[in-house]
Amino acid sequence: ISFAQLRPAISCADPRRLVLHLHGPQFSCSFVVLHAPCRSQHTSIEEIETWWAHTTDLLAKAELAPMTWLFVDANAPLETSACDNFGDHGSEPSNDQGRLFEQFILAGQWFAPTTMSWCHGGPHSTWTHPRGHRLRRDYVLCSEQALRWCTASWTDQAHDGGFAHEDHVPVCLQHSGWWYIEPSSAKPQWDRCAFLDPVRCHEFQQALATLPMPSWTVHINDHADHFQHSVMQLARQF
Repeated sequence: ISFAQLRPAISCADPRRLVLHLHGPQFSCSFVVLHAPCRSQHTSIEEIETWWAHTTDLLAKAELAPMTWLFVDANAPLETSACDNFGDHGSEPSNDQGRLFEQFILAGQWFAPTTMSWCHGGPHSTWTHPRGHRLRRDYVLCSEQALRWCTASWTDQAHDGGFAHEDHVPVCLQHSGWWYIEPSSAKPQWDRCAFLDPVRCHEFQQALATLPMPSWTVHINDHADHFQHSVMQLARQF
């Protein structure tokens, strides 16, 4: 499977969230990128709680594929205690931000293999505090089906972020597995009543306005194909 065989569709894009779907006749997957707000004198814990709650609701409606990965700068530690969804390997003292992050993981039934001893090896820290403390604030989460493919994770402590002024190091998650090829799915059956629902139509129109326009040079026909595919994916959600 290569990216050339899969069609991309973006169902959400804002400064702190990106939801990308890759669709093919025999395989589909989704990728989610999240950058949680950092608690500061300008951001209260109530605002962060609202952000996580909105993100949970957004992903619940996004029709994510069974194979989904989330790349998260959580600005939060993990975890207060180990459970099936995350482990205590590399754990740090928790706080209010960590509590909200745990609630997000449990509400969405996500898994954090980079916090589990059977998966992660080596250092855990991904960010250095200005005072010199090395902390883990970045995670790769995945769906239950993707968890079955996880084999190893690590942090790239040798990463040189000086050129791009990056103050985080990458978290790497390795997978290995087999995918059973099933017959292609039938064409979608549209709900005619949804076309007559003014609330549903208004929500669909609002979602259309969030579709990003490419900031790089792209052939008009290629852009039209990608845009049409993204609109179709949004239509299936609404």
